[in-house]
Amino acid sequence: MIRGSSIKANVLAVAALAGPALVVSLGHELIGSGPRATHGAAAPTGAEASSAAGSITPKEAKALARAKEVSSLAEPQSPFRPSQKVQAPVPEPVVEPTDAPALISKPEVHLRMILRQADGSARALINGNSWSAGDAFTDGWTIESIDAKARSVTFVSGDGQTFTVSLDAR
Repeated sequence: MIRGSSIKANVLAVAALAGPALVVSLGHELIGSGPRATHGAAAPTGAEASSAAGSITPKEAKALARAKEVSSLAEPQSPFRPSQKVQAPVPEPVVEPTDAPALISKPEVHLRMILRQADGSARALINGNSWSAGDAFTDGWTIESIDAKARSVTFVSGDGQTFTVSLDAR
């Protein structure tokens, strides 16, 4: 019984290894498809072309004739009207000098709470983030001070503007 099992195992192992190799080697004979040796070769020229012409199938000859016909056609014409490029005049930019500096717009601020820390400094919860005095808030705006007693936050811009936001008394 044991000897029979080992023979079966050996036969199965040989079949598992040799089976795919046998199918691959005999596959083109069994199925009859796959590339021919002439498909990957370079196109024949001169005398070779006349002798090789008999080795292509009628379907390949028809495809070759169609390819020559299409390549000899003129450039295809578009069914749409031809577009006309119009050069629009570009106006000269008008720059007027001004003495007033451009003001930085105030950021949108939603002050939720102010927390006093043990060291006496304060932190503010603004727009869902925790901030402290001196932090750069948005482009051009910095938190100048946070007053926990007055429940307010003062912002200063790079051009000197200031504004203060306070928590409402409840």
